[in-house]
Amino acid sequence: MPTLFISYRREDSSDIAGRLFDSLEDHFGEDSVYFDVDSIPFGADYRDHIRDYIKKTQVLIAIIGPKWASVEYTKGPKAGTRRIEDPEDLLRIELETALNHGVRVYPVLVSGAKMPSVEELPSSLRQLNSLNAPEMPQGRAFRQSVEHLLLHLESLLPNDARIPYGEARVKAINALKLKINIDGEFNAGSLTLAAGLLKESSDIEG
Repeated sequence: MPTLFISYRREDSSDIAGRLFDSLEDHFGEDSVYFDVDSIPFGADYRDHIRDYIKKTQVLIAIIGPKWASVEYTKGPKAGTRRIEDPEDLLRIELETALNHGVRVYPVLVSGAKMPSVEELPSSLRQLNSLNAPEMPQGRAFRQSVEHLLLHLESLLPNDARIPYGEARVKAINALKLKINIDGEFNAGSLTLAAGLLKESSDIEG
């Protein structure tokens, strides 16, 4: 069962979501990240399928771009209605399920997006507005932001879901050292992880 679930809107952040999925899967392992509705079996109710997956997930990563809350239906009886206002909107179902079942929601702002205001969100999602969200810039800073995200996600996951010893963990240690040298930006959870990883670093190098 996937440890991480990526929630995104295709019209808003498809490219970045794909790049982030590749990084997460490389770091945490194959089948550890649920990424796309394309994996829903034919004939299955997509709402029930998604809800069942998310209830067993440790962290839902909500990728929020500039059009995340403003994308509208363009055809049919709902044309002109923002999709986030529709109770059947898949992205809304994903977030509601996570928030209602105690799954950690980790919003990530991309492409210069800002966190949607309370007024832009349906009442069931207004808790999202109070969550702290890192910004993930594009360009050369993207890779460094992903490395920091990977380390922070590790601090949120149970021990048996973290990456094993080996090349991936050595990369994480090296990324951590680089981050400390650059700006030392860590919260309490990351500092706890930092201490553990740096201790491992001395064991690996020694």
